[in-house]
Amino acid sequence: MTRRLALVALFLAALGFASCQGKDKDAEAPPKFEPVAEVAEATVPTAPPPSGLSIEAFRAYQAAILAVRGENLDEARDLLKQAVELQPDFTEGWYNLGATTSRLAMAAAVDARDQEALDLFREAVEEKRRAQALIDEGKWFVYTTREEQDQVIFDLRHALEDADAVMADEASLLAAMRLWAGSGRLR
Repeated sequence: MTRRLALVALFLAALGFASCQGKDKDAEAPPKFEPVAEVAEATVPTAPPPSGLSIEAFRAYQAAILAVRGENLDEARDLLKQAVELQPDFTEGWYNLGATTSRLAMAAAVDARDQEALDLFREAVEEKRRAQALIDEGKWFVYTTREEQDQVIFDLRHALEDADAVMADEASLLAAMRLWAGSGRLR
């Protein structure tokens, strides 16, 4: 059981908290736009949206970052949903919607709202699968360098390859979410 719990915890790490942040600070790099789940120290971009991204989706995404900073994950999730409705091929929007929904799932698990936690986690997996599908279609992230994209893609594929098996064992999934959230990694 301990080994299974560890596997599920690793799955949670890859699904909800993979980072787009790179180590290189290249002057030619595109604007940094960290995953919503990890924006505590991030700067909200004020530049115009990248080519192909609607201003409305861009603004909803920026507002989501501010909502996460204020620790209002429900609002951030609503704003991210708005962003992907406005721009269905917005890879970061789907990726970060999955990360935010994962955090909400873990918070629900900690509060013993088990069914809500499981439902939210399933939604997070589907949102991450949508990001993966966009990547597979050649819709790359617009805010990150190729190195950062490769890391996200690796983390995402690693997480999603065992998603169905992990979700089938609800007791272990709930225990792992509580363990992960209790470790202080949720913030």
